[in-house]
Amino acid sequence: MKLRFIYLVLLSLICANALGQDTSDEDYYNLNTVSPNPTSVTPKKQEVTTPKIKQTTAKIKQAPEKAQAQVNFELGLAYYFGIGDMGDMSFNLGCRINSYFYLGAGAGIIFYNKNYVCPIFMDARWYMLKRSATPYLDFKVGYAEFLLYNPSIGITQKVGYATNLNLSLGLTMQHYIEYRSQIAYGVELKLGIELH
Repeated sequence: MKLRFIYLVLLSLICANALGQDTSDEDYYNLNTVSPNPTSVTPKKQEVTTPKIKQTTAKIKQAPEKAQAQVNFELGLAYYFGIGDMGDMSFNLGCRINSYFYLGAGAGIIFYNKNYVCPIFMDARWYMLKRSATPYLDFKVGYAEFLLYNPSIGITQKVGYATNLNLSLGLTMQHYIEYRSQIAYGVELKLGIELH
């Protein structure tokens, strides 16, 4: 009887110990393992998007150039073949339409053989470049006892805010209609100043 009782006590202690060890192992496992939580939401990284800025090239419309008044003074020395030397002074007032074109009208005086005549003329000029120093083409046509033609090529240099100096070389022609349509040819060098 005593042995049976001791055997039952030992058996119950072994079973209790086994059950206690299983529960402790399960608790240890539950504490050291993270069970997935379906309700938990892992925060996503927010992507920072930079707004795309459309680069548009603004077309700047340049205002059209305004016409402006221009005054020209010129001194010239010419040599006419078969006649000799002549000197002249001229003044003309006109309009500088833009950086390239000038139209004007004027008057002058031509000295030759102790005589003089006072022609009136129209003047057109084309400036080839839009720079402070530029070559130009000039053409004058006028009348003073004869028809006067004066094509020339020159260069102008800006020397002040509204002042240019000119130097030109051209061909000058005098057409004497009353004298059997005689034409006198010459070469002329001119120095001038522009004010505008």
